Amino acid sequence: MAKSDTHLTPEERYYIKERPEAGDSRLEIARSIGRSPSAVSHETTRRGLAKCLRFWRN
Repeated sequence: MAKSDTHLTPEERYYIKERPEAGDSRLEIARSIGRSPSAVSHETTRRGLAKCLRFWRN
């Protein structure tokens, strides 16, 4: 995935939305897209995805 220094791409946003439902942790998602865990956390909070309990454990 191509990445900007400051913004997530639509593909990254989609991936961040889908992966917690598949059981991936925040750290696993961040590593797979080459972003920091805080960027993933920020996106999930912004999108209201923080409900997935396993997601917040890691």
